[in-house]
Amino acid sequence: MKGFAILGIVIHHWFLYIPHYNYLPVLSSIAVKLSSIGGTLVHLFFILSGYGLYISYHNNGINSWILWAKKRVVKILIPYWIIVLFTYLLINNFQSILPHHLENGYSSLSLLSYIFLFRNIYPPSWGLNYTFWFMPVIIGLYMVFPIFVRILEKYGARYFLFISLLINYISITFFVVFDLPIGHQSDWFMFYIIQFSLGILLAHHSVNKIFSLYHISTLKLCFLGFTLYALSLFIKNSWISGSYYNDIFTSAGGFLIVFCIYRWITKFNLRYFIEIFGKLGKESYTIYLIHYPLIMLLVEPTSNSSLKIMTESSFMLISGVVFCLLVLPISIIISKSLNNILSVLSH
Repeated sequence: MKGFAILGIVIHHWFLYIPHYNYLPVLSSIAVKLSSIGGTLVHLFFILSGYGLYISYHNNGINSWILWAKKRVVKILIPYWIIVLFTYLLINNFQSILPHHLENGYSSLSLLSYIFLFRNIYPPSWGLNYTFWFMPVIIGLYMVFPIFVRILEKYGARYFLFISLLINYISITFFVVFDLPIGHQSDWFMFYIIQFSLGILLAHHSVNKIFSLYHISTLKLCFLGFTLYALSLFIKNSWISGSYYNDIFTSAGGFLIVFCIYRWITKFNLRYFIEIFGKLGKESYTIYLIHYPLIMLLVEPTSNSSLKIMTESSFMLISGVVFCLLVLPISIIISKSLNNILSVLSH
């Protein structure tokens, strides 16, 4: 499922940062809407992260949460720091060939805001990598994972969900009421606790054989997924603050829809798709780390300068998929290099 999620996210950013034009209104409208849907698949990563962490916790056990945290720092943060540092050095030394918003470079404080994960509260740094708002959020969720596991195992699923919902929506409401910055670039990890908790709960119920989505028919899950997604759109469009409170429905709906697609692909044994999405899923983190720098430092400058590419929106959908598939082998090569560095650092 990570393969579906990363493909949707890359296509969404492809549309956001590459100029495109609507020569075919109907097809263009469909393409743009699909790209927007792809952007909402970022919520899947919060659910899947909670799910994966709990599965690992259950299968391997935790003797020391400090060692567990150290392992995550090596696996998650060091590759991120390497990409941030490389991007920073590249932008600050080759401004003349970069897009306009990168021409002036970035200060050392901007670099530190990424390294120490306070970039979401330091707006001058955002343009260095707009997609890295995700990193302080996911690391924050990793930090509270031991606490949430304790709550789930000591007090049960209902209390666990209640606490998660309470923290999630009290945090959002506080920011809304006091007119504090809220939005992807300035998000806090508390805003995504319910998605993370849903993943933890699904894993907990699965390993303890309490509940499994595989016990429910695909059609029912698909219908529920589309219903939740429609409810999310209704809340967003009918309430001025709806976009702050609809994420739970977007997340659950998107998750169920992608889960159904995954089941159908598996059921009909579509090996090519299984293999491609499997590889995309395996390399999803590296693809996430490098796709924005590749778009902004290689593709976007070309489209805005010498070639003057006039790209029709409906074609952008195809070119976005092609771009993601081209990034895949690059990600595999980079992953191997990063793994070699990490193996040295872990000894």
